[in-house]
Amino acid sequence: VKEALMHIINNSIRHGIETPEERLKLDKAASGSIKITAAFKAKRINIEVEDDGRGIDPELVKGIALKKGLVDENKLRSMTEQEIIKLVFLSGFSSSLSVDSLSGRGVGLDVVRRNMENIGARIDIVSIPGRFTRISLSIALTVGVFSAVLVESNSQPFAIPVSFVEKSFKASAEDILTQ
Repeated sequence: VKEALMHIINNSIRHGIETPEERLKLDKAASGSIKITAAFKAKRINIEVEDDGRGIDPELVKGIALKKGLVDENKLRSMTEQEIIKLVFLSGFSSSLSVDSLSGRGVGLDVVRRNMENIGARIDIVSIPGRFTRISLSIALTVGVFSAVLVESNSQPFAIPVSFVEKSFKASAEDILTQ
């Protein structure tokens, strides 16, 4: 899930958020934002990553999918706008004009989709051109279970993955120093 989230966030940064100049021309704040939310619902972990960027242009997606041979014109004619937007999850799809170590290779969102399907998770995307893109992951709670050490600070509980814990011990109030 961590790798999938990193791909999604990277896509929001590299493809979604416009430059400050572009945003100002569109009457948006100069800085873009990416909102990440997570919640439990009906024995599932629901994670959403939403950016307030350029959104996904269905016409651009159609052009790229046709040019790369990912879908034919007959199929495109029968697809809804939402189905067209979901073509970004196909292997080989990329809207990047250049290839580097982070984008342009057409493997990012395809890897996300495959990894989520492999663990029985659902993935969905909603986008409005010029406004936002939201990618939602819904993962069975049993897949998201991990070993953690629970700690509390200021009555706020925190779960720290065991892999990040080097040593643990019980401390008394007198052992804790504050400044």
